[in-house]
Parts: sequence; structure tokens; C-alpha cells
Amino acid sequence: METGSPGYRVGTADPLTRGDPADWLQALRDGTRAAHQRVESHPVLLPLQSDRLTMAQYRRALAVFLAYFAALEAVLPPWLERFPQAGYRYLPRHPLIRRDLMDIGAVLPEGHSGAVPQLISRNHLLGVLYVLEGATQGGRVIAPRLQRRLGLDARRGARYFHLYHAGQWRSFRASLGGAAPRGGLEQALAGARSTFHALEAHLAAANSEQPKESLHGAYRPL
Repeated sequence: METGSPGYRVGTADPLTRGDPADWLQALRDGTRAAHQRVESHPVLLPLQSDRLTMAQYRRALAVFLAYFAALEAVLPPWLERFPQAGYRYLPRHPLIRRDLMDIGAVLPEGHSGAVPQLISRNHLLGVLYVLEGATQGGRVIAPRLQRRLGLDARRGARYFHLYHAGQWRSFRASLGGAAPRGGLEQALAGARSTFHALEAHLAAANSEQPKESLHGAYRPL
């Protein structure tokens, strides 16, 4: 991750009733498990879990992430100003992914249209951020594989998968208790689920643009 990466520092809204971060995290984890599994097992993203990952497969996965985060981060900043904890800073993903794609010689798509998660309240935002920050933890497994298999690292081609070094999950979790008003869990769950559903929509669009044999032919799960 580049130390000079821009970040959206959140605002300081009125204090909210404190909750137990561990309880909220468990409820969000349980409530999104099925959606999480569907995303991880999608044929566009599944190769990221294999030591047989090819550059073409990696490029395709990054292209989906770019479309997803570019669309989301076009609408996200105003909501981050309403987040009630000043100690947390969201690090934009799509500039890192764009540079990663440029590093590996990809042709960048034009435009940032696409599905975005449901954002109606600060509780919905909590659910969105839960998914985005939780996803950075996958870099602990994927980043070493990218280094071994494709020779990519935090300085070239794999910036996005090194975000976990920034301690984002720890700072988000620390702020969760103060940002969890009583009765808001259902809204947070709705935001988290809609975040996965938006990514599924981007994956479905990518899947429809490529013949099935080219998606599945080169990859065999271990």
C-alpha cells in the first residue's frame, strides 16, 4: 500500500448508544455468510484462491473490482461524513486497483456505472463498511500467492491486496461500538447484504461478457 494514498476522514456526529462490537460483528458475519460464500465461489473470483492462478484470471478479477469500487466510491464520500467516529479513515480502493491494472498491462474500461449498495442511513453505511473492511483481510492469504505465482507486490500490481497492512479492520472494529445505535442492526445487515449483492451484480455482468468455456477452461479447483 502506498503511504500517500488519499483517505476520507469521517465526521464527528452526535454520540450514539454504545453497543458491543463483538456482538455486532458476529451478527453481521452470520447474516451475510451465504452471500459471502456465493461471491467467493464465483468463477471470476475463485481462481484468486488457487496456486494455479494465471495473469489473465487475475486481470479479470481486478477489472470487476475496479468497476465495483469506482461506482461505489463515486457515492460513498458524503456518507462517510456522517459516520460518528473520527478515528476511522476509509482508504479509497479504486485508485489502487486502477494502478494495479495498469501495472499488468490491462486496458482500462471507461465509465463507472454499475450497481451500488443500499445507502439510506448511517446504519446501512456500517454494514457496507463491514464488508469492505472485512474483505481487506483476504489480502493476508491472496497477497503472498500473487507474489509467488505472478511476481506482484505492494509496489506493483497488488496494491489493493496489501490494504490489510494499514490496520483498517482494527480501526473499523474499534469504532463499531460507538457507531452502533440500539435497534440499528437490521439496517446494518441490510447494508452489508446489499454490498454483497452489488458485487454479485458486477460479477454477473462480467460473466455475461465472456463465453463460459473461457471462464472455466483454464482453472481447476485444487
